Amino acid sequence: MTTDTLPSESPDRLRADMVAELKEGAWIRSPHAEAALAKVPREKFAPEAPSIAAAYSPMDTVVTKRDASGKATSSVSAPWLQAEMLEAAQLTRGARVLEIGSGGYNAALIAEIVGPEGLVVTVDIFSVKSGVLNF
Repeated sequence: MTTDTLPSESPDRLRADMVAELKEGAWIRSPHAEAALAKVPREKFAPEAPSIAAAYSPMDTVVTKRDASGKATSSVSAPWLQAEMLEAAQLTRGARVLEIGSGGYNAALIAEIVGPEGLVVTVDIFSVKSGVLNF
């Protein structure tokens, strides 16, 4: 099945559309970032999004935590920004990376780029976890 035959609201189609828009806007410039963003299921890291389509909106963050007054205190960064950060990091296969402040999605993108030969350690104020990222 190609992206042309996928339902318009399927996560695979939305992910492909997001990647296409990020490439068009020149936020994705390397095959490594493109492959990671095309593979990692963002919706699994943004269950608070009002819809799957909202999770894949290239320009929008997904708020994941709010304080008692309703003010956002944590979010999944917008895909354009995550693509820009991946490109700026110039990650390579086998790299060892300390990622600070990730709710998980950015760490999963990094893990996809560095591969099983690499290592990603991530720390977030809301959850301290160790182990293998599975998606």
